[in-house]
Amino acid sequence: MATERPTAGDADAVHTVTLQIGESGEPIRIALPTGTIAPEGVLPALQTIADEVVRRGIAAARDRGRPISCTAGCAACCRHLAVISDVEARALAGLVDRMPEPRRSLLRARFASAAQRMAAAGLAAPALAIAALSAAQLRALADGYFRQHIDCPFLEDERCSIYDERPLVCRRMLVTSPAEFCADPHDSRVRALRLPKLAAATLLLTSDEDPPQPAAVPLPLALDWVQANAATVPPRGADQWMLRFVQRLADTEA
Repeated sequence: MATERPTAGDADAVHTVTLQIGESGEPIRIALPTGTIAPEGVLPALQTIADEVVRRGIAAARDRGRPISCTAGCAACCRHLAVISDVEARALAGLVDRMPEPRRSLLRARFASAAQRMAAAGLAAPALAIAALSAAQLRALADGYFRQHIDCPFLEDERCSIYDERPLVCRRMLVTSPAEFCADPHDSRVRALRLPKLAAATLLLTSDEDPPQPAAVPLPLALDWVQANAATVPPRGADQWMLRFVQRLADTEA
């Protein structure tokens, strides 16, 4: 990871970091804020990295004759149980808090409805303990959630209403197989785009344990989770957060 510091008195208070993700392709240049920040402060940079990695993955798939079949209005993935990091959960909660009325109350009501439906189906408790579930339990949870046909609270008219702010796991949900296959999560014909595990690395970003432990939050329960879990992660330099992310990504890929 290479860093280009701003000159003294630079008013924009950012500096440039160059990252190499994977063994091929041009390095990715991102802007990071200077000074110490909460982990949410590095999220825009992680989103930039994810978007560039996805763009390259889409281009490579197209060159192999396997173009992406996902289009606007195709929202089967928005009814899977998306698992996001604690950093993203706090960022989304803040996003909702900043929205004007009546939209803020509308979104909060959608989150509450999704949480109630999960609880009624017996899915809320295992979802909140998702990091401790076995592979078989994870499959059962994912299947149970998909069968409930619970829309993501941000889904409107089969489109993501916060597309630019969507979590990393949502950015990588792309397939090269026909879109209609996605209606069945067990359809063996579904071919997902293979990409570096950026979202998985983000789950480990705030962990100080050795080995790092994931802070996994079910997206529909994000507002409740944030309300119940006060932020306790001390701020760090943006470079430190980014270096930690790169290390977590390397461990995850390994």
